[in-house]
Amino acid sequence: MVERAHRDAKLMELIELIEGGTEICQMILADHAVPKAAV
Repeated sequence: MVERAHRDAKLMELIELIEGGTEICQMILADHAVPKAAV
């Protein structure tokens, strides 16, 4: 039971990391897309 709770906690952490990483990636992509569009 403890192992499963630990795994679920890790999974939630991973999901938060992925969601946060996706936001950062979108910001980076947006920054890179603007100069390319201007060219």
